[in-house]
This record gives sequence, structure tokens and C-alpha cells, in this order.
Amino acid sequence: MTAYVARRILAIFPMILGISLLLFLLMNVAPGGPELMMLGGLGGEGFFSADVAAKIKQDLGLDAPLHVQYVRWFGSALRGDLGRSFFKKVPVLALIGEKLGPTLALTGSALVLAILLSVPLGIVSAVRQYSTFDHLTTTMAFLGISIPNFWLGILLILLLAVRFDLFPISGIAPYGNDTLVTRLHHLVLPVLTLTAPKIAVFTRFMRSSMLEVLAQDYIRTARAKGVLERAVIYRHALKNALIPVITVVGLNLPALIGGAAVIESVFAYPGIGHLAVESTRLKDYPVIMGISMLVAMVVILGNLLVDLLYATIDPRIKYG
Repeated sequence: MTAYVARRILAIFPMILGISLLLFLLMNVAPGGPELMMLGGLGGEGFFSADVAAKIKQDLGLDAPLHVQYVRWFGSALRGDLGRSFFKKVPVLALIGEKLGPTLALTGSALVLAILLSVPLGIVSAVRQYSTFDHLTTTMAFLGISIPNFWLGILLILLLAVRFDLFPISGIAPYGNDTLVTRLHHLVLPVLTLTAPKIAVFTRFMRSSMLEVLAQDYIRTARAKGVLERAVIYRHALKNALIPVITVVGLNLPALIGGAAVIESVFAYPGIGHLAVESTRLKDYPVIMGISMLVAMVVILGNLLVDLLYATIDPRIKYG
């Protein structure tokens, strides 16, 4: 196991190099640039001379060839310096660190809630296959998968925030009253919006996996020996049924962050996703690269964590 983990960690470095190079090239070949945004938008060239734009590019270090810019950026990144925001004039790491906490609270709460609800729902649906509960759960799962989360967020705002005034519409906490209770109150609607489609996906996978395991010979043998049904389900079937679900959860980690970008925009929630949308609009290259590399690391480490959990849950799996 130790040798396997070491190999996977060593493989991270060439992966990060390839991902960063691809992202850097894609970002720089996109139309427009930060100099145009500083000149008042994409129509700025008509109001300022080309010399002004060229001077801004020179000041930002964007006048050098792309390969030179990339080497400079990657060399600084290896030293822990992701540069400074073109517009906010602060270090990218400090900017990401400021926004990371709210996003972790949002995505972490959504992930924990989705797992806590979907696993028992999937188990009961499988055990009571084709029952009224199973049909109801399946219908709700299909609705959760089908409804776009930004639209669900708007519906929740209209219903629970505007109509009944139960929850705040936006933000992270009211000005001058930033306490744990107020932060949790502001988290409710974004978490519900982000969690709903994940509960639907995880529940369907949990149900399908549990049905497959319950049809295995060793389950029939356990029942034939007189083992209690509760023990058959939770002691013998659940661990094996969790393996595909762990895969889905691990692969959904980056999707949670991607979904958070939309949800944070809908609820004006000051997290990484909101910062990513704003930085993309402004062509703030250092911030875009910093957030993109953070998401890439989440994907890589998420896959490594899934592999390690496989061996923990199923002792038949060995990594050499």
C-alpha cells in the first residue's frame, strides 16, 4: 500500500504540469484580455489608443511570448507564489484563502448531507423494491436529476425567502452580526440547492448497488442460516454495496465545486465559485489559474482518496 501511495503521489507532478500548461494555453488564446477590461470592456479599443493597451499589457507582463509567460508563472508557482490579481492588486493565494472557507462550508455541508440522506434512502428503496416508498424515492430522484440547480435555487428564493421570509436571499451573514448561527441561517438555501441533485444521484447508485449485492449467493446463504435481516443488510451487504457509491462520491467532488460556482452566483455567496465567475469575466489570469489548479488538485486527490477507501472497505482489494 505504501509503495502504491508513493507512486500515485509522484505521478501528481507530471499531471499538474500537463494540466497547468493546457489551462494556460486555453486561457491565453481566448478572445479579449485584461487590458480591454481595464479600458472599459470589449469595446474599449474605440476609446483608447493601441499604445495605451500595449502599455497595460507591458505593465502586467503580458507582452512576452506565451512560453516565457508560462515558465515565469510555473517557476513562481513552484515557490508558492501564484502572482497577484490584476484588478484587486492582492496576492492570489491570499484572495483564494479568503474565499476558500465559505466554499468549504457550502460544499462540505452539501456533501455530508447528501451522503447522510442518500445512503439510507437507497438501502430502504432496495430492500422494499417496487413498494410505494421505492416509487416515490425514484420519482423524487429523477426530479432532482432533471431540475437545473440554478433554477431550483431561484425557486427556493422566491418561495422560502421572498414569499415566507424564512431565510435570507443572499450573502454569508448580515453586516455587524457575523455569528455561527447567522452563517448557518444563510447556508440553508444554498446547501439545499447544491445537495438536491447529489442526493438524487447517490440514492440511485446506492439502490442499484444494494439490489445487486442482495442478489448474491452469500446473501442467500446468510439468510438460509437464519441470520437476522438487519444483520444481513448492514453487516454483510452494505460494505460491498458502498464501493460503487464511493466511486460516484469521489468523482462528484469537482462537480460540487463546479456546481458551487453557479449556486454562489445565484445567492451572491462570497466563495471560490463566485470569485471564479468574476475573475473569468474580468480576464484576471492569475486568479483564474490559481482557482483552476485548486480544482485540479481536488480532482487528483479525490481519486486517490477513492482508491484508498476501496482497500479499506473491501479487504480483497490489494495495492502493490
